[in-house]
Amino acid sequence: RLIIDNGFDYQHIAFRNADDPSRSRIVRVYDPLNENGHEVVVDNNVLPGSVFMGEQIDTLTTDHKASAHGTHTTSIAAGTHVNGYGGMAPGADIVLCSSRLLNLNVSETEVVNCIKYIYSYADSVGKPCVISVSVSTASGSHDGNDRISKAVASTVGPGRIFVIAAGNNATKKAFCSGWATKDKPLNMLVGCTGQHSNW
Repeated sequence: RLIIDNGFDYQHIAFRNADDPSRSRIVRVYDPLNENGHEVVVDNNVLPGSVFMGEQIDTLTTDHKASAHGTHTTSIAAGTHVNGYGGMAPGADIVLCSSRLLNLNVSETEVVNCIKYIYSYADSVGKPCVISVSVSTASGSHDGNDRISKAVASTVGPGRIFVIAAGNNATKKAFCSGWATKDKPLNMLVGCTGQHSNW
C-alpha cells in the first residue's frame, strides 16, 4: 500500500509489525524536500529530495508537525490491527511519499514524481501496488483531460492501481461524470456549490 500525503508520524503503532512491534512495516519513505537520505533515480532521471529505507526509517519522526493527515489516511489504507481496529490492508508493505506542498497548492510535478517513484519501487521488488492520495485542487478541467490525469493514465495498468479520495476542497463540489477508466482515471465534473470536491 503506497500513500502520497503529508503529516506522517513514521513511528505510529499503526505502522508497526503486528507480530513484532519493534519492526516497522514502512519499507520506503520518499521525501522530495529532504536531501538527507539516498538519491532517487527513476528512468535515469534524478528526482528531487531523497529516499529513506531500513534503519534510516527508525530515525524519522514526522514530516509535518502541524498535521496528522497522512497518519490518518495511511492507517485507513494499511494500518496494523490495534485493539481490534485496523486498515484495509493490515499486512501490506507501506511506502510513504511526503508531499508537503499538498497543504499549500498542489504541485503536479511533485505528485507525478511520487507516482513515478512508487511504481518504480514496486517494479523493483516485483509486487503489485495501490497508490492512495487524498488531495484537492480547483485547477484543471476535472474531466480526465488535464495534465495530472493524463500522467496518472499513462502509468496505471495491471498491478498498478491509483485511488483518490473525494471530498477535500470546501469551495467546490465534484460530480462523477462517468466510470473511471484507464483513459479517464479522474472522471469528474466540478460545480461551485460551497461543498466538497476533488481533482
